[in-house]
Amino acid sequence: MPVPIRRTFAGCAALFVVVSSGGCGLDLSGSNGSLDDDGGITIPVDGSAGANDASRDAAGGSDGASLDGAIHQDAGVDSGHDAGGDGCASSVENCDNGVDDDCDGLVDCADPMCGGFECVPAAPSGWTGYFRVATGGESSTAAACPTGGAATTLYANPAGAADCTTCSCPVTGAECSPPSIGCVAGSATCGAGSTLPPADWTSSLDNGACDMPTALLPPMTTSLSCEITRPTAVTAAGSCTPSAVSFANTAKFATQVDVCGAAIPGGGGCSGGNVCVPKSGAPYSTTVCVESAAATSCPPNWGTSYPTYTSANDTRACTQCECTGPTTSCTGGSYTFFDLDGCAGDGTGGTSAPVTISSSACANVSALLDDGSWSAKATLPAVSTSCTPSGGVAMGSVSPMGAMLICCQ
Repeated sequence: MPVPIRRTFAGCAALFVVVSSGGCGLDLSGSNGSLDDDGGITIPVDGSAGANDASRDAAGGSDGASLDGAIHQDAGVDSGHDAGGDGCASSVENCDNGVDDDCDGLVDCADPMCGGFECVPAAPSGWTGYFRVATGGESSTAAACPTGGAATTLYANPAGAADCTTCSCPVTGAECSPPSIGCVAGSATCGAGSTLPPADWTSSLDNGACDMPTALLPPMTTSLSCEITRPTAVTAAGSCTPSAVSFANTAKFATQVDVCGAAIPGGGGCSGGNVCVPKSGAPYSTTVCVESAAATSCPPNWGTSYPTYTSANDTRACTQCECTGPTTSCTGGSYTFFDLDGCAGDGTGGTSAPVTISSSACANVSALLDDGSWSAKATLPAVSTSCTPSGGVAMGSVSPMGAMLICCQ
């Protein structure tokens, strides 16, 4: 350890003394200095020795005044604040913690580093902020949040009762027989007074096509009359097939609400009691929102309301369709005789008018047999059938769960 010599040399201030190396040292005399345990010389900064005093460390330590002549705050003050040795904990401003992190005198939103942040009204008491929302239909793809990461998906406007399709009962397999026709060759009165019944021509004419059953008419026959011997009848009632039932409004909610943001207190650097929060970006709302799981109405000045839910229990369904019936009936059915082959001859141009037979009244068709040309055609009966449907009644409901009221400026 150098031994101080109590003598002043030229070039040294009166306070300094020569040490063994021949340099200038601090004068230990008086109350302004004292010798440290490690050989350093303590210079009271505030007039008295204390935790904030600077020291000259003869061993070259980092506390106090170093050998290069620079004077630093002692370790008790430096620790935890000046990690970089430049007097500030960070060179980057954290924009939502209310602290001047980069020590430029500007806090959060007041700092130009916080261009991606803005001042917004503080969340009312009992409400959590700060969020941005985007809405769409249920199961739409949520856009990425403006600050990165995935959105939280909530839902609004629970669906109503199932919109069930209308039940129907189509009938298949219903059939009617054509009316039976009986004809008497050689008679204009259907064999009146004869004990022989009319011959049944039904099977030769009931196909609905134009026919000329000459085999039923003896050669040289000049007279013919016919009548309906049996009316049309239901031969098969058919069967009813109930339709399937469904409902179109299967979505549990009409609206999907995607939410970006986090529960934060908000930063400083704002006036009027506002707080500093990250800015929004499309498609998320430019206005800021707060949320509450307990509230049922929005606070004043937060009037845009999104009553949302996390999920729902959907018990909606439709009762199955059922059918009563069928009810089947047959109407119509007749036979028309024509003057010419091919079911031609309309009563003009020298032809006789067609004769239609649709009842048990005897019809004389003798005039149509002239010149050996004639024809006949059946008009088949109409089948009328129906079943009475039932069912397709909505039941159940959508019960939303996890209520969260979101209110925006």
